[in-house]
Amino acid sequence: MSLSTEILRLIAQSPTVLLTIASGKALEDILSQGIATADDLAETVDEALDLYPDLADRVALIFDDSRLSADNAAKIINSVKLNVDRIANVLNNTKIAVDRVASMFNSVNLTADRGALIFNSTNLTVDRVALICNNTNLTISKCASIFNSINITVSRVALICNNTNLTISKCASIFNSTNLTADRGALIFNDTNLTIDRIALICNDANLGADKAASILNSTNISTLRAGSTLGNANLSASKATSILESTNITVDRIYSIISDANLSADLTQAILYKWSLSSKQIDVLTYGASDLSVSANTTITGVNRYKTLSVASGVTLTVDGQPAAIIAKTISNSGTISKTATGGAGGAAATSGAGAGGKGSGGLIIFCDSLSNSGTISANGVAGGNGSTVAASGVGGNGGGGAFIRVGTDVAGTGGQGGTPYYVGTPGRGGVNGGGGGEAGGAGDGSSYTNYSDYPTLADDIRKACIDWFITNVLGRTPTTTKSIPNIYGSGGGGGGAYDARCAAGGGGGGGGEIIAVCVSLNNTGTISANGGNGGNGGTEGSYDSGGGGGGGGIVYVLYKSYTNLGTLSASGGAGGTGDINGSAGTAGTAKAVAI
Repeated sequence: MSLSTEILRLIAQSPTVLLTIASGKALEDILSQGIATADDLAETVDEALDLYPDLADRVALIFDDSRLSADNAAKIINSVKLNVDRIANVLNNTKIAVDRVASMFNSVNLTADRGALIFNSTNLTVDRVALICNNTNLTISKCASIFNSINITVSRVALICNNTNLTISKCASIFNSTNLTADRGALIFNDTNLTIDRIALICNDANLGADKAASILNSTNISTLRAGSTLGNANLSASKATSILESTNITVDRIYSIISDANLSADLTQAILYKWSLSSKQIDVLTYGASDLSVSANTTITGVNRYKTLSVASGVTLTVDGQPAAIIAKTISNSGTISKTATGGAGGAAATSGAGAGGKGSGGLIIFCDSLSNSGTISANGVAGGNGSTVAASGVGGNGGGGAFIRVGTDVAGTGGQGGTPYYVGTPGRGGVNGGGGGEAGGAGDGSSYTNYSDYPTLADDIRKACIDWFITNVLGRTPTTTKSIPNIYGSGGGGGGAYDARCAAGGGGGGGGEIIAVCVSLNNTGTISANGGNGGNGGTEGSYDSGGGGGGGGIVYVLYKSYTNLGTLSASGGAGGTGDINGSAGTAGTAKAVAI
């Protein structure tokens, strides 16, 4: 039944009448008939709540009445005539449904700034606000506008976002909205009322795009420690972390400042970088602040070295010494020679003076870079066995030292060639994996051990992680709980040549080729990358049975890339057998492959 105009006017003017007989329909009629304005009604409602605070239930029922449209209810609530804390108390009342409140907040008649003031009131509980925000009647864009308003404190928004009544999915959508700026989002993420675990879940959700998440984490409104703790959190998947870090909305400078924060644990730093798959940008970070090296004269470096740009001029040799050895660089441009020294297995001792010693096995070289451009030579070749001459005693050559290789599947390093067959005494030095055997009664090119991988991408990723751990330890000065080491890979030494007085001064076996593992984003190889075995030493001039040493076996070359222009020449050839009255055998080829990862 419709109330008369006079009664409606009384309701609009009298708090007591309003609380006694008003309904949602009555307020709707007052507004629709122009009997009073929304401000007038707001003032009356405010007076009623001031005079009779215990009757908030009654006001809540009036506003819950569906006959009062959500838009008109919003007009009343939006009025400055209605005290924020009083209306917050009403909206907190369970007599008014969450659906209904959400519709009011979504109305164009309730501004985001006014909504923010109400959400900020402690008379409206965080649990209740979270339910309202989660309700489908309150759109993502309107909720984002409210959160973006300065009328609600950052800590209050953080509490709301941390509340389980607001789902991760809806929360992620709110942060993704253009109505919530990245800088404001960063302030919210930086507030300790929102846990890191929860932030990581929000960032991981598909409703928060990687670009927006990157913009938030790039803002200086969130500390580097909080940003780093989020990126390293287990709730953020590796794929989403990669997408965020690869976004152009977060700079290399910012990423470096995050991972280099002294308060960020080494384990979290490692987690961030481990999650991030191989990319140009990641290598920008790992080589951040590194120096350039331009090699224009023969130069030697040792161990693991990090550069922004490494260039080697034509006709010049950059020698890489030490074990393990690695070059970590943004860009490598080689027009000359990059040569790994023979830091592999020791060559076997000659049987006596005048017989040839075994050649040393080559060392190993890890290359990890964004761009690898090689028009020259990169090598880890075994050393040739020593030549025989004349001897004054008889004896057996010593065995070469063993090597250590990484291989994938059934890939192998080559087998060293057998030394020349003796005529009078002993057995010839047998070839091993991968050193050549010594001639006559020569030593063996002793065997190598393998570390096995099932596939190339896993190998590449372990190399990447080893370089990351080296970077964290040696550049950032922190040590994760568990680390991967730069692989210590190298070839076997050749066996020493045997001797038989008046009959034979044998050559030593060639040293085995070492191993080169290059992992790069882009490859342009028009030159040669090799891990060849050394040649066997030649027999001497002692008698009629001077035997040559066996050639060293080829090593292993892996070039693992994401894109390429040219693959060039890859070689892991066996060394030639030494010559003499009885020739040594050649070593067999190892493995040389370029593989897309």
